[in-house]
Amino acid sequence: MLPHFDVRPRCQISHEWGKIGLKSEPRDVSVLRTIVSPWYDTLWDGPGMSAEGGLGPNRVTAAAIQSRGTDLHSILSKTDARIEGKMTGMLQKQRRLILNQQGQDAMRRAGRVNASLMDYIRPHVKAGITTGRIDELVVQWTSDNGHTAATLGYQNFPKSCCTSLNEVICHGIPGDEELKEGDIINIDVTTIVDGWHGDQSETFLIGQVSDEKKAVTQCAFDCMHLAIEALTPGCTVSKIGETIVPEAHRRGFSVVREYVGHGLGKQFHLDPSIPHFPNRQSRIDRLFPGMCFTVEPMINAGTRYARCDKADGWTVRTKDGRPSAQFEHTVMMTEDGPEILTQCNDGPHKGHQF
Repeated sequence: MLPHFDVRPRCQISHEWGKIGLKSEPRDVSVLRTIVSPWYDTLWDGPGMSAEGGLGPNRVTAAAIQSRGTDLHSILSKTDARIEGKMTGMLQKQRRLILNQQGQDAMRRAGRVNASLMDYIRPHVKAGITTGRIDELVVQWTSDNGHTAATLGYQNFPKSCCTSLNEVICHGIPGDEELKEGDIINIDVTTIVDGWHGDQSETFLIGQVSDEKKAVTQCAFDCMHLAIEALTPGCTVSKIGETIVPEAHRRGFSVVREYVGHGLGKQFHLDPSIPHFPNRQSRIDRLFPGMCFTVEPMINAGTRYARCDKADGWTVRTKDGRPSAQFEHTVMMTEDGPEILTQCNDGPHKGHQF
């Protein structure tokens, strides 16, 4: 899938940078999308396109701003007020992608194809294989079946799948790293089938893993299914986060906030944004019959905070180095409730115990 930053309305706050001693907005933060947590502790650069056409997952910390003698709370309170105003305007103009029967059938096929790809690579995911070889298998199967890997070249991503190992939350780039006994790895694949996207991810246990890794993997799997089961036609998106957060916390784990699910169809990422924690916008957005979206909670064994590798600009790791796990399905809301479109024949089903 490529989980992306929480898609809040764009907020141009360049004039605020002057208040923290900068003559202009930093070049690498050309378009900011702010996520204002209850602790107002972090500003994140969202996936707005830069002049070079790439993502800019750069982080500006509260400490860095406050070190310049600025009242961060004052800046963020004004920013939050502007966000709220823009939310209202965007809501009135929001275009929901509600598929007709033909579109729904096309998404069902895309989901089935993507699930078949996951089942194809499944027996190969074991100790001794490299993440680069996994990517080669994805490329081979996708090409042989006449489809397209959505991630390859998307926002300049260099590979046809994401392979996120142990403490990597998401966006891991396949390469020379070899899987070994005790690892966990999330494999995220998205296939374009006749123009429509099927998207899913799964965390694999390589041999005998630690109790912590097994528990966080189980939690991510259970949280995904609990959230999907909680949905009803026309419910708010917040139902997802309202289900996941207390369950993860009950088990002693945390929920990643910086990366979220998304709507999808003929485009990879569409409205609405699907955060795995409740926020203001998710209490406004609703899931109507005919809408397709992903549910993909990223659960950390320790702190929820993440850091992006500056070397490749993609790989996102837990800040404390402890393991993270994720599962993802493409879901369609129907008149009868949620329908999972990417269920594998050979993979774990609801109720599976790792």
